[in-house]
Amino acid sequence: MNINFVILLAALFFAVSDKVMAASSQVLRFSVSTSWGMPFGQFENEEITGGLIYDLALAISDKNKLRPQFVLLPRNRIDTGAQNNEFDIRCYVTPEWVADKNSYLWSDPLFEISDIVIGHINVPPIKKLADLNGKKIGTVLGYIYPTLEKDIKNGRIEREDAENQKAVLQKLVHARTSYAISNGLSYVYFLKTSENRGQLSKWQKKISSTNFHCAILKKSHLKTRDLITSIRELKMNGSIERILSKYR
Repeated sequence: MNINFVILLAALFFAVSDKVMAASSQVLRFSVSTSWGMPFGQFENEEITGGLIYDLALAISDKNKLRPQFVLLPRNRIDTGAQNNEFDIRCYVTPEWVADKNSYLWSDPLFEISDIVIGHINVPPIKKLADLNGKKIGTVLGYIYPTLEKDIKNGRIEREDAENQKAVLQKLVHARTSYAISNGLSYVYFLKTSENRGQLSKWQKKISSTNFHCAILKKSHLKTRDLITSIRELKMNGSIERILSKYR
């Protein structure tokens, strides 16, 4: 083969490779959990099309002049996705939910959400956690509830898992469960949008509060420190609070 032709082919290969790398460096890949419901994520045809985390992803991407790409994963496959470098960043996450928290750079806390126990309108209120002993409660598949984990493992409380938070609340309004755990933001959103909200208790029992972050994989090819800085700026200039206010 002509040596000049070989050199030309090599030059073309590296030119194409450089363009591919440049294009990939312009993409910011967000992990998206199929267990989310509104207000965190709205899904159509297995794609996220709206919601709080969608809006947050757009704001972070725009701040960094990157194109957002959403990687849809089941909740129990996100840790594996991180190991396989399938995404760059995950938001709406806390270190307690992550198998290897040291594999990420963590943003400052972005917002706080409480977990609450609520009930069907026809059941007695929960006044203390011990009142849940012997009860079956609606929970989200794959979610960890640190305050209740000991009682769940010991069998004092039985989980009734559903795919996402909306499904948990729908089971409750149809009396398929008597009690359920919800994060406060999802509960408020459900009360605003559901025709069946009258079937839910007026009382609620707070069991925990959690600060949520964005977490960036350290092995991402992007400039992780720049991403952390940009998220801090969005928090400080009120952008994140404005996003949250849309869904409260």
